[in-house]
Amino acid sequence: MRACLVVAALAAACGAAPLSGGPSGHLVGAMPETLAVDDPITTEPRAARVRVWVAPEVRAEARWREHLVEELDTAGQVLTPLLGIRLELDDVREWAPGIGVDVGAGIIDLQRRDPGDDVAWVIGVVAPPTTTATTMVDLVAAEPLTRHVVIRGYPADAEAAELAARHPGLDVDQERELLAARRRHKQAVALLHGLGRTLAAIDVRAPQRIEHARYDLAQVGFASRNRELMQLAIRDRLAGVDADRAGLAAALLADIEAKPFGGWDEGDRDERVRLLRGVVAAAAATATAEAVPAAAVAQYERARRWRRAAPATRPRPSWRRSSPPTRRAPRCACSPASSRSPRRGPPRSRPSRARARWRWRRPIRRCTCSAPRRGPPPATSRAPTPRSPWPPTSSRSARRRRRRARGSSCSRSIATSAR
Repeated sequence: MRACLVVAALAAACGAAPLSGGPSGHLVGAMPETLAVDDPITTEPRAARVRVWVAPEVRAEARWREHLVEELDTAGQVLTPLLGIRLELDDVREWAPGIGVDVGAGIIDLQRRDPGDDVAWVIGVVAPPTTTATTMVDLVAAEPLTRHVVIRGYPADAEAAELAARHPGLDVDQERELLAARRRHKQAVALLHGLGRTLAAIDVRAPQRIEHARYDLAQVGFASRNRELMQLAIRDRLAGVDADRAGLAAALLADIEAKPFGGWDEGDRDERVRLLRGVVAAAAATATAEAVPAAAVAQYERARRWRRAAPATRPRPSWRRSSPPTRRAPRCACSPASSRSPRRGPPRSRPSRARARWRWRRPIRRCTCSAPRRGPPPATSRAPTPRSPWPPTSSRSARRRRRRARGSSCSRSIATSAR
C-alpha cells in the first residue's frame, strides 16, 4: 500500500492559526507546497547527530536559535520517513569565518575547523544576503561523500519586500504567517538539498523536486531514484564504516551504472560518475599489498642466514660438488691415435653418462689440412676464426719456409684452450 507522509507548513506544524479566511485566490502562489514522502519508513528511526556552527550575523538576529531548531525539525520530519533517521542537535557553536555570504568559502573554512568524525553532519550557517536568491549554488554548498553542509541565513527584509511587491494588500497577520511559512520551507529545502548531496544525490530536471538546481515554492520531496542512493550512503555512514570511502564510492558507482534514471541532469550525473571513479582509482593506487605468508618469510630468513654465513661453513650446492664437464678435441683423418696428448694425473674410470661432467684433459687441435674430420664437431660456442691466406712474397726466408712446408705431410698448430 502506497502511503504518503505530509510535513505540514508552519501553520500546521507549529500550531499557529491558519490564514484568516483560508487561502484566497491572490494567495495561491504565495503559500509554499507541503513537503511529502512516498512510501515512508515505519521502523524505529536511528539517531543522526548534527553539530551547527552559526555566524555572528545570524546570531545577531532575534529568535535565531528558535528559527534554527524549527528548520532542523522540518528537515528531520522529511528524513525520518525518507531514510529512517532522526536528526539530533549535538551542539551549537559560534562561528566567525569572516567570509560574508560566500557558502563555497564557508565550507572550506568549516572543514578546516571541524572534521566532524564524531557526528553525522556538520552544518554551518553564514550571513544572509541583502537580496533574495533562488539558485541552489547560492543557497547551499556541499560535496558528495562528505559530512559538511553550509547554508545561507534567511534574508527576512528582502523576502518581505518581494512578497509585498508580488502580493499587495496583505494585512499584517497574513504577511507574518506567509513569511514564516516561506522561511521555513526555503531554509528546509536548502538544507535537505545539501544533506542529499552529501549522500550522493544527483540533480534532477523536475522543478518540483528538492534536488533541482533552483529553489521553488512548489518543491515537495526527493526523487525515488535518488532516495535509493541516499539510503545506500546513509546505511554505511550510520554503521560506522564511513571511513571506507572507496568501498562506498564503488557501490554507488555500480548502482548508478546498473540502473540509469532518465530524470537525472546529465551534466551532474557525469560529474558524479567521474568523482566516484576518481575516488576508486585513488584508493587502488595507494592500496598496499597483502601480508606475506609466514612460510615464505621463514624461507627468506633461512636464505639470508646462509648468504651471511662464513665461506668455510657454508655448504656447497649440489651442482658444484662434481667436476666440470670435459670437452674433447676433434681429430682429423691424418692424425694418428698416438698423437693425442697424455692424460694428466692418475688414470680413472670413465664416469657414467648420467653425470656427464668432465674436466679439460686434452688441448683442442686445429688442423689446417683439407682432410675430413672424424668424430663430432668441436664443441665451441663461437665460430672458428678463418685463417688468412699465405702472403705471396719472393724473399729468401719465404722460399725457405715454402720448401720446408712441402717436405711435411701437413702442418698443425696446437692451441691449448683455457678452462
